[in-house]
Amino acid sequence: MNGLCHNKHIVKFSPSFSVGCTNFVYMFHVLNGVLPANQSFLDLNVHRQRNNPRLIHLSPEEREWRLKKYFKVVMLRDPAERMLSAYMDKLEFTLPRRSNDTTYNAEKYAMMKSDLIDRINKYLEGKSTSSTISFNKNYLEFKKYLEYLTLVDKDVDRHFKRMIDICSPCNVNFTFFGNFATLTEDTYMVLDKVNIPRWMYSVEKKHAHVPVTIQEWMDVYYGDMTVDKRKYLKKRLHTLSNHSFEALSDEGVSRELLKTAFAHYSVDFDFYQSLFPYERNTREYYLQKKL
Repeated sequence: MNGLCHNKHIVKFSPSFSVGCTNFVYMFHVLNGVLPANQSFLDLNVHRQRNNPRLIHLSPEEREWRLKKYFKVVMLRDPAERMLSAYMDKLEFTLPRRSNDTTYNAEKYAMMKSDLIDRINKYLEGKSTSSTISFNKNYLEFKKYLEYLTLVDKDVDRHFKRMIDICSPCNVNFTFFGNFATLTEDTYMVLDKVNIPRWMYSVEKKHAHVPVTIQEWMDVYYGDMTVDKRKYLKKRLHTLSNHSFEALSDEGVSRELLKTAFAHYSVDFDFYQSLFPYERNTREYYLQKKL
Protein backbone atom coordinates (compact mmCIF):
# COMPACT_ATOMS: atom_id res chain seq x y z
CA MET A 1 0.00 0.00 0.00
CA ASN A 2 3.02 2.27 -0.16
CA GLY A 3 2.94 2.69 -3.94
CA LEU A 4 3.64 5.96 -5.76
CA CYS A 5 0.81 7.67 -7.66
CA HIS A 6 0.52 10.25 -10.39
CA ASN A 7 -2.98 11.61 -10.82
CA LYS A 8 -2.59 13.25 -14.23
CA HIS A 9 -1.41 10.05 -15.90
CA ILE A 10 -3.62 7.79 -13.75
CA VAL A 11 -0.76 5.46 -12.88
CA LYS A 12 0.44 3.71 -9.71
CA PHE A 13 3.87 2.14 -9.27
CA SER A 14 4.77 -0.29 -6.49
CA PRO A 15 8.53 -0.20 -5.74
CA SER A 16 10.12 -3.64 -5.49
CA PHE A 17 13.64 -3.08 -4.21
CA SER A 18 16.70 -4.54 -5.96
CA VAL A 19 14.61 -4.64 -9.15
CA GLY A 20 15.74 -1.35 -10.69
CA CYS A 21 12.98 0.60 -8.95
CA THR A 22 15.16 3.68 -8.38
CA ASN A 23 14.73 4.66 -12.03
CA PHE A 24 10.95 4.56 -11.68
CA VAL A 25 10.90 6.34 -8.31
CA TYR A 26 13.05 9.15 -9.72
CA MET A 27 10.68 9.54 -12.67
CA PHE A 28 7.70 9.88 -10.31
CA HIS A 29 9.58 12.51 -8.28
CA VAL A 30 10.17 14.49 -11.48
CA LEU A 31 6.54 14.13 -12.62
CA ASN A 32 5.31 15.38 -9.25
CA GLY A 33 7.80 18.28 -9.13
CA VAL A 34 9.76 16.87 -6.18
CA LEU A 35 13.13 16.55 -7.97
CA PRO A 36 14.64 18.23 -11.05
CA ALA A 37 14.64 16.52 -14.43
CA ASN A 38 17.68 15.74 -16.59
CA GLN A 39 19.92 14.92 -13.65
CA SER A 40 21.60 11.67 -12.71
CA PHE A 41 19.35 10.01 -10.14
CA LEU A 42 22.45 8.38 -8.68
CA ASP A 43 23.49 11.83 -7.45
CA LEU A 44 20.21 12.33 -5.58
CA ASN A 45 18.70 10.87 -2.41
CA VAL A 46 15.83 9.46 -4.45
CA HIS A 47 14.45 7.13 -1.79
CA ARG A 48 14.65 9.73 0.96
CA GLN A 49 12.12 12.06 -0.65
CA ARG A 50 8.85 12.14 1.27
CA ASN A 51 6.78 14.65 -0.73
CA ASN A 52 5.46 12.26 -3.36
CA PRO A 53 1.79 11.19 -3.33
CA ARG A 54 1.57 7.68 -1.91
CA LEU A 55 -1.40 5.40 -1.39
CA ILE A 56 -0.66 5.05 2.29
CA HIS A 57 -1.26 8.80 2.80
CA LEU A 58 -4.75 8.73 1.25
CA SER A 59 -8.10 8.04 2.83
CA PRO A 60 -9.49 4.51 2.45
CA GLU A 61 -12.01 5.77 -0.12
CA GLU A 62 -9.37 7.56 -2.23
CA ARG A 63 -7.07 4.56 -1.99
CA GLU A 64 -9.78 2.14 -3.10
CA TRP A 65 -10.75 4.34 -6.05
CA ARG A 66 -7.18 4.51 -7.31
CA LEU A 67 -6.67 0.78 -6.91
CA LYS A 68 -9.70 0.24 -9.14
CA LYS A 69 -9.12 2.94 -11.77
CA TYR A 70 -5.35 3.46 -12.08
CA PHE A 71 -2.89 1.63 -14.35
CA LYS A 72 -1.01 -0.37 -11.71
CA VAL A 73 2.59 -1.40 -12.39
CA VAL A 74 5.19 -3.51 -10.59
CA MET A 75 8.57 -4.77 -11.82
CA LEU A 76 9.71 -8.25 -10.82
CA ARG A 77 13.03 -10.08 -10.97
CA ASP A 78 14.26 -13.63 -10.80
CA PRO A 79 14.44 -14.23 -7.01
CA ALA A 80 17.90 -15.81 -7.11
CA GLU A 81 19.22 -12.81 -9.06
CA ARG A 82 17.54 -10.41 -6.68
CA MET A 83 18.94 -12.16 -3.58
CA LEU A 84 22.48 -11.94 -4.91
CA SER A 85 22.13 -8.41 -6.28
CA ALA A 86 20.90 -7.12 -2.90
CA TYR A 87 23.81 -8.82 -1.13
CA MET A 88 26.48 -7.46 -3.47
CA ASP A 89 25.06 -3.95 -3.58
CA LYS A 90 24.20 -3.49 0.10
CA LEU A 91 26.57 -5.78 1.98
CA GLU A 92 29.61 -6.36 -0.18
CA PHE A 93 30.09 -4.20 -3.27
CA THR A 94 32.32 -1.17 -2.57
CA LEU A 95 33.06 0.04 -6.11
CA PRO A 96 31.94 3.50 -7.23
CA ARG A 97 28.58 3.22 -8.97
CA ARG A 98 29.99 4.71 -12.17
CA SER A 99 33.48 4.65 -13.59
CA ASN A 100 33.57 8.47 -13.89
CA ASP A 101 31.75 9.11 -10.61
CA THR A 102 33.01 12.26 -8.90
CA THR A 103 30.07 12.61 -6.49
CA TYR A 104 30.16 9.09 -5.04
CA ASN A 105 30.57 9.40 -1.29
CA ALA A 106 32.60 6.28 -0.50
CA GLU A 107 32.80 7.09 3.21
CA LYS A 108 29.03 7.55 3.55
CA TYR A 109 28.29 4.41 1.51
CA ALA A 110 30.74 2.37 3.59
CA MET A 111 29.13 3.66 6.80
CA MET A 112 25.66 2.65 5.62
CA LYS A 113 26.95 -0.79 4.69
CA SER A 114 28.74 -1.14 8.03
CA ASP A 115 25.59 -0.23 9.97
CA LEU A 116 23.53 -2.78 8.07
CA ILE A 117 26.17 -5.50 8.55
CA ASP A 118 26.31 -4.71 12.26
CA ARG A 119 22.52 -5.08 12.59
CA ILE A 120 22.56 -8.42 10.77
CA ASN A 121 25.51 -9.70 12.83
CA LYS A 122 23.74 -8.80 16.07
CA TYR A 123 20.62 -10.58 14.87
CA LEU A 124 22.60 -13.72 13.97
CA GLU A 125 24.49 -13.55 17.27
CA GLY A 126 21.19 -13.50 19.13
CA LYS A 127 20.01 -16.57 17.23
CA SER A 128 23.25 -18.50 17.67
CA THR A 129 23.67 -21.18 20.35
CA SER A 130 27.47 -21.04 20.08
CA SER A 131 29.49 -18.92 22.50
CA THR A 132 32.48 -18.84 20.16
CA ILE A 133 30.80 -17.49 17.02
CA SER A 134 32.72 -14.61 15.43
CA PHE A 135 31.74 -11.93 12.94
CA ASN A 136 33.64 -9.66 10.59
CA LYS A 137 32.75 -5.98 10.89
CA ASN A 138 33.90 -5.10 7.37
CA TYR A 139 31.81 -7.55 5.38
CA LEU A 140 29.16 -10.20 5.81
CA GLU A 141 30.10 -13.67 4.61
CA PHE A 142 27.81 -14.88 1.85
CA LYS A 143 26.83 -18.00 3.78
CA LYS A 144 25.90 -15.88 6.81
CA TYR A 145 23.77 -13.71 4.53
CA LEU A 146 21.88 -16.81 3.36
CA GLU A 147 21.48 -17.94 6.97
CA TYR A 148 20.10 -14.52 7.87
CA LEU A 149 17.51 -14.70 5.08
CA THR A 150 16.23 -18.03 6.38
CA LEU A 151 15.91 -16.80 9.97
CA VAL A 152 14.67 -13.23 9.87
CA ASP A 153 10.95 -12.53 9.75
CA LYS A 154 10.33 -9.03 11.08
CA ASP A 155 12.28 -5.80 10.66
CA VAL A 156 14.18 -7.15 7.66
CA ASP A 157 15.71 -4.50 5.41
CA ARG A 158 13.42 -3.77 2.45
CA HIS A 159 16.07 -4.88 -0.06
CA PHE A 160 15.98 -8.40 1.41
CA LYS A 161 12.22 -8.73 1.79
CA ARG A 162 10.37 -11.18 -0.40
CA MET A 163 8.80 -9.53 -3.44
CA ILE A 164 5.47 -11.07 -2.50
CA ASP A 165 5.57 -9.16 0.81
CA ILE A 166 6.45 -5.84 -0.84
CA CYS A 167 4.09 -5.61 -3.80
CA SER A 168 1.17 -7.64 -2.33
CA PRO A 169 -0.16 -9.07 -5.62
CA CYS A 170 -2.90 -10.88 -3.68
CA ASN A 171 -4.28 -7.50 -2.51
CA VAL A 172 -3.66 -5.43 -5.64
CA ASN A 173 -5.00 -6.35 -9.07
CA PHE A 174 -1.97 -5.18 -11.05
CA THR A 175 -2.46 -4.12 -14.64
CA PHE A 176 1.09 -4.92 -15.70
CA PHE A 177 3.93 -7.06 -14.39
CA GLY A 178 7.29 -6.03 -15.82
CA ASN A 179 10.45 -8.09 -15.84
CA PHE A 180 13.89 -6.84 -14.82
CA ALA A 181 15.34 -8.90 -17.67
CA THR A 182 13.50 -6.58 -20.11
CA LEU A 183 13.31 -3.56 -17.82
CA THR A 184 13.84 -0.79 -20.38
CA GLU A 185 11.50 -2.30 -22.98
CA ASP A 186 8.77 -2.97 -20.40
CA THR A 187 9.13 0.52 -18.96
CA TYR A 188 8.75 2.16 -22.37
CA MET A 189 5.63 0.06 -22.94
CA VAL A 190 4.14 1.39 -19.70
CA LEU A 191 5.10 5.00 -20.47
CA ASP A 192 3.49 4.80 -23.91
CA LYS A 193 0.34 3.33 -22.38
CA VAL A 194 -0.10 6.15 -19.83
CA ASN A 195 1.19 8.93 -22.12
CA ILE A 196 4.39 9.76 -20.25
CA PRO A 197 7.25 10.89 -22.57
CA ARG A 198 10.01 8.30 -22.82
CA TRP A 199 12.70 10.88 -22.09
CA MET A 200 11.37 11.08 -18.53
CA TYR A 201 12.79 7.62 -17.80
CA SER A 202 16.50 7.32 -17.11
CA VAL A 203 18.12 4.09 -18.31
CA GLU A 204 21.15 4.70 -16.10
CA LYS A 205 22.16 1.62 -14.13
CA LYS A 206 24.28 1.03 -11.07
CA HIS A 207 27.62 -0.63 -11.77
CA ALA A 208 26.93 -0.33 -15.50
CA HIS A 209 30.67 -0.01 -16.14
CA VAL A 210 31.42 -3.48 -14.71
CA PRO A 211 31.75 -5.92 -17.68
CA VAL A 212 30.39 -8.97 -15.85
CA THR A 213 26.92 -10.46 -16.38
CA ILE A 214 24.59 -11.44 -13.55
CA GLN A 215 24.83 -15.00 -14.86
CA GLU A 216 28.58 -15.03 -14.19
CA TRP A 217 28.06 -13.63 -10.69
CA MET A 218 25.41 -16.26 -9.91
CA ASP A 219 27.58 -19.10 -11.19
CA VAL A 220 30.48 -18.20 -8.91
CA TYR A 221 28.25 -17.63 -5.83
CA TYR A 222 25.60 -20.33 -6.28
CA GLY A 223 27.24 -22.80 -8.62
CA ASP A 224 28.68 -26.20 -7.78
CA MET A 225 32.33 -26.46 -8.83
CA THR A 226 35.73 -27.51 -7.62
CA VAL A 227 37.77 -25.24 -5.39
CA ASP A 228 40.25 -24.71 -8.22
CA LYS A 229 37.54 -23.69 -10.68
CA ARG A 230 35.96 -21.24 -8.23
CA LYS A 231 39.41 -19.78 -7.53
CA TYR A 232 39.91 -19.36 -11.28
CA LEU A 233 36.52 -17.69 -11.77
CA LYS A 234 37.03 -15.40 -8.79
CA LYS A 235 40.41 -14.35 -10.19
CA ARG A 236 38.90 -13.74 -13.65
CA LEU A 237 35.98 -11.69 -12.32
CA HIS A 238 38.34 -9.78 -10.04
CA THR A 239 40.39 -8.78 -13.11
CA LEU A 240 37.24 -7.57 -14.89
CA SER A 241 35.55 -5.80 -12.00
CA ASN A 242 38.09 -5.32 -9.21
CA HIS A 243 35.69 -7.26 -7.00
CA SER A 244 37.55 -8.80 -4.07
CA PHE A 245 35.32 -11.81 -3.21
CA GLU A 246 36.54 -11.45 0.36
CA ALA A 247 33.22 -12.76 1.69
CA LEU A 248 32.94 -15.89 -0.48
CA SER A 249 34.96 -18.97 0.41
CA ASP A 250 36.52 -21.07 -2.33
CA GLU A 251 34.32 -23.96 -1.21
CA GLY A 252 31.15 -22.00 -1.93
CA VAL A 253 27.90 -22.69 -0.07
CA SER A 254 26.34 -26.07 0.68
CA ARG A 255 23.31 -27.40 -1.17
CA GLU A 256 21.45 -27.67 2.14
CA LEU A 257 21.94 -23.97 2.91
CA LEU A 258 21.07 -22.90 -0.62
CA LYS A 259 17.96 -25.09 -0.60
CA THR A 260 16.83 -23.58 2.72
CA ALA A 261 17.41 -20.02 1.47
CA PHE A 262 15.56 -20.68 -1.77
CA ALA A 263 12.72 -22.29 0.20
CA HIS A 264 12.29 -19.05 2.15
CA TYR A 265 11.62 -17.34 -1.20
CA SER A 266 9.58 -20.24 -2.62
CA VAL A 267 6.47 -18.11 -3.13
CA ASP A 268 8.55 -15.55 -5.02
CA PHE A 269 10.04 -18.27 -7.21
CA ASP A 270 6.62 -19.81 -7.93
CA PHE A 271 5.01 -16.45 -8.65
CA TYR A 272 7.81 -15.29 -10.92
CA GLN A 273 7.86 -18.60 -12.82
CA SER A 274 4.09 -18.49 -13.31
CA LEU A 275 4.35 -15.05 -14.92
CA PHE A 276 7.52 -15.71 -16.92
CA PRO A 277 7.58 -19.48 -17.63
CA TYR A 278 10.02 -19.00 -20.51
CA GLU A 279 12.74 -17.75 -18.14
CA ARG A 280 15.24 -20.24 -16.77
CA ASN A 281 14.21 -21.69 -13.41
CA THR A 282 17.31 -20.69 -11.43
CA ARG A 283 16.11 -22.42 -8.27
CA GLU A 284 15.98 -25.82 -9.97
CA TYR A 285 19.10 -25.12 -12.02
CA TYR A 286 21.45 -24.38 -9.11
CA LEU A 287 20.00 -27.00 -6.75
CA GLN A 288 20.28 -29.63 -9.48
CA LYS A 289 23.91 -28.62 -10.06
CA LYS A 290 24.69 -29.42 -6.44
CA LEU A 291 23.31 -32.98 -6.49
